[in-house]
Amino acid sequence: MREPRSFVQPLLKQHKATTKDQVAVDQWGYGKCTDSVLRVARAIRLVISLNPKSTMKRLIGVLSVVVLLAIPLSKANEAAAQTAQPRSPETLPMMLDLKNFIRERFVTNLHFYTLVGVQQYDGLPFQIEGRGWLYGRSEAERGRESPENYPDFIGISVGRKFEELHLLHASRWQEGEGKVIAIIRLNYSDGTSHERQIKYGAHVRDWQRMPSEENELMSDTNTKVVWRTMTPSGSLKSTIRLFKTRFDNPSPEKIVATMDFVSTRQLAAYDLVAATIAHHDSKRPVTPAVEPASPDREFNRKTIIRVLDQNGKPIAGALLAPGVTVDKATVIALPQYTSKQGEGMIRYPGMRTTSLSIRVEKAGYQTQYLFWSSKKFGNATWQQLLNILH
Repeated sequence: MREPRSFVQPLLKQHKATTKDQVAVDQWGYGKCTDSVLRVARAIRLVISLNPKSTMKRLIGVLSVVVLLAIPLSKANEAAAQTAQPRSPETLPMMLDLKNFIRERFVTNLHFYTLVGVQQYDGLPFQIEGRGWLYGRSEAERGRESPENYPDFIGISVGRKFEELHLLHASRWQEGEGKVIAIIRLNYSDGTSHERQIKYGAHVRDWQRMPSEENELMSDTNTKVVWRTMTPSGSLKSTIRLFKTRFDNPSPEKIVATMDFVSTRQLAAYDLVAATIAHHDSKRPVTPAVEPASPDREFNRKTIIRVLDQNGKPIAGALLAPGVTVDKATVIALPQYTSKQGEGMIRYPGMRTTSLSIRVEKAGYQTQYLFWSSKKFGNATWQQLLNILH
């Protein structure tokens, strides 16, 4: 490299660029080169014009200098080209098509119509058209419908690999804390499958936050409220909300052919709004959780209910389904299940509550009801089965 360098330098000093030279260089394709490459190109042209036969060996050295000088520019152009190249569809987030499972379209819903279309949460797109829900006892009983009218969501098309499943969802009606209300099943193309549980209080709560809900804490750290609004009527004094949950795929190297959502046939019905799959990306923006319109409430009154059989023995696992009138709004409250000692505790805001009703049921036993209000104590026969402690 020493000989070409010593050969080129005098030429660079002696040669003075002219308009003609500039045009010639541009014709050689160096019009957009850096200044250093341009000077070397001019030097090569001058060498050839002086003595083309005697300078071929030296010209090889000069060309090697030109190549070395041009490498940084070519690498920069290559990097820019790679940056400009579109990403493979397999690496992009994909919104799942849920239209075959929609029971209610949001275009006619006063609560949700502003969400219709593609919405962005945590840097991911979600196609929102409406919502579908699975079977839940409270929903079916209210609508006087059979379980067959609430089919599971079977065969949602996926057809690719992914690392994360992101859901916009909630529940219809309340359920006991930690109860599994639905199952997500990932069906891999190799014939295997994997199931994830959706739990009340971890991943979802009732889509309406009633005044009977003491707090909105979610036990799953990958779940948060991303949208909230007031009910248009305000008759229930509640707010409306949607939760977002991220589930990790335990086998991201496998192709997921389809996905299922299956009801566990509890009180609450699972309510699905949108689903998007994606690969992990730490650079995606994070949507902050939407705080409650009112802070978490501290309920200062509790009623402990003990459920006994005819022989005075405690009944474990009995459902306590309460309803309360708080601030003149009669709403449901969080269901409870009795312990091994046959006890369950109902919490509510003391002076703001004017009535309390409880339905107690257990398979193999006759359903019973208790009612209390500030004006009237209900069903006296309950006192034979329950000890109510304030």
